[in-house]
Amino acid sequence: MLNISYFHFNPFQENTWLVRDNEGKAIVVEPGYLSEAEREAFHAFVEQHSIRLEAVLLTHAHGDHIAGAADCCRRYGIKAYLAEEDRLMLEDFAKLSAR
Repeated sequence: MLNISYFHFNPFQENTWLVRDNEGKAIVVEPGYLSEAEREAFHAFVEQHSIRLEAVLLTHAHGDHIAGAADCCRRYGIKAYLAEEDRLMLEDFAKLSAR
């Protein structure tokens, strides 16, 4: 059986989802936390419920949906998955921002 938890994060009230099994293995879908308080609340929930994050799933590359993805990947040593088209868009955006 799957357990689904959700959070509303950032000024856009983006939905972040934690989908976990009975053993506590989980994926996080669209970790959009932005502020320090949101980040701490998310990680506290994961720790309090003994959740073992296995992956980050991003449905698209809008900033309000991916804001916490890099933090999740670093903290839990996991990978993020995103459609190729959106990955290319992010790479192009990063290149433009560096100019």
